Amino acid sequence: GNRLYDTDGRLLTETVPMLRQLHLFNVAQCDGLPEHMQPPQADDDTKRPVEDYAVLSPERLADVQRMLEATGVQTEARYQNLAYYRPTTDTIVMPLTSQFDSAADYWSTLLHEMVHSTGHRNRLDREGITSSSRKRGDMVYAFEELIAETGSAYLCTQLGIYGEVQHESYIDSWLRVLRSDKKALFRACSRAREATEYLLAPLSICSAA
Repeated sequence: GNRLYDTDGRLLTETVPMLRQLHLFNVAQCDGLPEHMQPPQADDDTKRPVEDYAVLSPERLADVQRMLEATGVQTEARYQNLAYYRPTTDTIVMPLTSQFDSAADYWSTLLHEMVHSTGHRNRLDREGITSSSRKRGDMVYAFEELIAETGSAYLCTQLGIYGEVQHESYIDSWLRVLRSDKKALFRACSRAREATEYLLAPLSICSAA
């Protein structure tokens, strides 16, 4: 088609998200991967027990701690059943570690809340965190939860954390968002990538696509 220019002669452009097919390969089929993407190695030729994936290495725990410290977000541990980010005090509130089935469940839940914390007005300034009118269950709230869930999935993949966050209760609200806006998934993935890159920056690791 014809190129369009503004009154100053600059080319007008528009970014349009598009779906494309990508070929994926198991990491075991790839050579020359960076160390953080290498598959876990068992001590012998047997497969690693599934239960072992709930145990985090000291190196991975240190990575998450570095990310958390770099954000400046405070954390509180309480004997209760809710994990949430509180924007007014810039604080992540978590249940006690002993209340989780595994260490991986605890850390994957914390990563979900850390993604929420990137929406603070002094960080990435997302409406789902900064809006004073948002309320649980509305579209803005649901979209922010979709961002956090996608972002935490990116982070867990990068860091090798295999936990269960149990956010099935959000599925209905996510479906409402996706049905009402055909570009919502693209926007959520874009915001999640921004949050992931923000959090991973202290580790010098690029986020997943």
